[in-house]
Amino acid sequence: MRTVLAYIRYFIFLALVIFLYMFNNHPAFLLIMFALIIAPVLSVIFFFISCIKIRFSVDSKSGVLNREENTSFFLKADNHSLYPMTHAVFSCSVSNNLNPNDVEHYYDLYIAPKEQLRYEIPFRLMNCGNYLISLNKVVLSDLFGFVSKTIRVNKSAELIVLPLEIDIDESISGSGGAPNEEALYERFAKGSDPSEIFEIREYRLGDRPQQIHWKLSAKQRDLMAKEFSDVIGESFEIFLCNDYSDNHQMDAYYDLMFSLGLFLSRKGILFSYS
Repeated sequence: MRTVLAYIRYFIFLALVIFLYMFNNHPAFLLIMFALIIAPVLSVIFFFISCIKIRFSVDSKSGVLNREENTSFFLKADNHSLYPMTHAVFSCSVSNNLNPNDVEHYYDLYIAPKEQLRYEIPFRLMNCGNYLISLNKVVLSDLFGFVSKTIRVNKSAELIVLPLEIDIDESISGSGGAPNEEALYERFAKGSDPSEIFEIREYRLGDRPQQIHWKLSAKQRDLMAKEFSDVIGESFEIFLCNDYSDNHQMDAYYDLMFSLGLFLSRKGILFSYS
């Protein structure tokens, strides 16, 4: 529709100039008529050349944030051309892995010559999960709106929205016959008797600095860790479900599971999510 209107405006203006020239034969109207004919042709040629010199991307302001926290993402265009002004319609989608719902968003912008466009879009994410902000395509139009070109971008930025932390009643560890904190630690903590080494293995992420065997690490030129005796392989497993009636129930559930994990971690109790 935009292209049709551009052609209608152009031909109306050209017809008016031709009519005025025929009416008084003034040389100025002849020059204007010639410019109106040659300018769109040159515009289209240089427009297609400039399309090759524009690069698009998308980026998020924060990699990790809490639910209901304000943030923003950026639409980027790096224009190396000298074309006067390019009209661009950015097509984006925001999806959540916990609740996929790709909603298409369109942003109408103009890209100036030799410009590094960085357009900020503020928003707030009310649900937790792993979000993917995708820039799918950009539709470019020339200065007069006569022609357009669709650029498939397929760039994305990842954003992790954490659940909200809620208070866990610490009295549950000593009520209803449940083991107390010391009993839980004794049952689920790794062996920590430095006088008896169970094995020596390669260092793994999460090992304590006290476990590093410095002499052997220097000899091997690689970090080696000591596995102490009395290693108990048990730990809590928190099973996560995906059966929710709505987004509010999903967020309440993950708020609880997230807070429970933080509670156990602060108590030094091993656990894993399944």
